[in-house]
Amino acid sequence: MPTMKHHERVEQLRAARERELAQLTYTTADGRQAPAFAPDLQAQKVKAIDEKYDAALVALMEAAQATHDAAAATLARVDRPYDWLTADELARASTLAPFVREDLATLDPAALLQAMEHSMGGEKATRWLTYRYAAQRYAQLDSSPETAPGMVARHAYSQLLPAMRDSLMPPALLKERQKAQAQDDDAKTLYECAEWARPSVRQAFAARVGVKAEHLPE
Repeated sequence: MPTMKHHERVEQLRAARERELAQLTYTTADGRQAPAFAPDLQAQKVKAIDEKYDAALVALMEAAQATHDAAAATLARVDRPYDWLTADELARASTLAPFVREDLATLDPAALLQAMEHSMGGEKATRWLTYRYAAQRYAQLDSSPETAPGMVARHAYSQLLPAMRDSLMPPALLKERQKAQAQDDDAKTLYECAEWARPSVRQAFAARVGVKAEHLPE
């Protein structure tokens, strides 16, 4: 549950809450901070501040979820590979498909990465087919402990496949995708930070791990 991430909108709410809580104390003659009200009234005021803070955090989480849903819908739409090619390119890909599929069907992880890299300099129809069939072959390799790619190959694949996708997408779709991905990344961070900032969530986690909530990282 704890997150090392921070989001400006959550930090603004946290700072506002701290300012409101600070108004419930005063500095004594010896420099100590003391409650400004009788115990029951002080507790009521602190509870009201925390409830308002929690409601604002929940609202941020709901907004983040809505942004995520909208971005996910956009990504699903622009990621349809058949929309990346012209009619002529699709016809060319149809002709080449059996050959590219056969070439990739038995490759090990290293050879598969080499084929993907090589296709980046080739015609778009071949690159499109390699992008699609390489993903299938990688999933097949990864499904078995005997053929699963190592850490270096996994990292290379995780970088190369998106690069191939971006090289295939028409500029307008790519721009739309990049905007939606940025919105989705921000929404995920906002959701995680807002959820972790909720007092009830922090208290529940603190009780589970046996520490005081105030000792948890922000």
